[in-house]
Amino acid sequence: MQSPILLIADIPSFPFDALQSELGIPIVCASNRRVALAELRKREFSLIIAGASQAKLESTPIERLVHNAGTAPVLEVDFTLVSLTGLVHQIQRARLRIKEESDRVRTMTIATLQGQLREPLSGLLLESQLALRLADAPLSSRLANIVALARKLSDQLKLPIDTKDGDTAKCNHVASSVMSSR
Repeated sequence: MQSPILLIADIPSFPFDALQSELGIPIVCASNRRVALAELRKREFSLIIAGASQAKLESTPIERLVHNAGTAPVLEVDFTLVSLTGLVHQIQRARLRIKEESDRVRTMTIATLQGQLREPLSGLLLESQLALRLADAPLSSRLANIVALARKLSDQLKLPIDTKDGDTAKCNHVASSVMSSR
């Protein structure tokens, strides 16, 4: 289930239900920023939409809202100037930017992990292969297991990290393999 969107607006005639059905995402409504801060303490949101037209009337500054938003970006919208269709497009663009940034961060993280682990793992693989050649019989089977594990992890680190085709399964597999091997 997707994280809900927090909508901060004190407009009785605003078509909240139409917006929610158009987006297909749950929307939690807050009448002002103080109520929104209380909602932010309860749960995570994927996006926060704050009414810009009521900003002058609010005692809670937008900076405090942004500080408490966690990873959710805050989108300020003047509800008096935007139609429902325009708001839907703004939200969709914001969600697309969030997804693209998340994918970019995931790709960079995986590339960083691969880069940081490749050299030590190669050293471990070479040292364990050398130790296996020099070991006597009782240690051979254990060293062979170490070599096999190092080789398997090395092969997993060589997987491509191209996520532009939506092929994040390989990236997730590499990341989970790296994290579980720690």
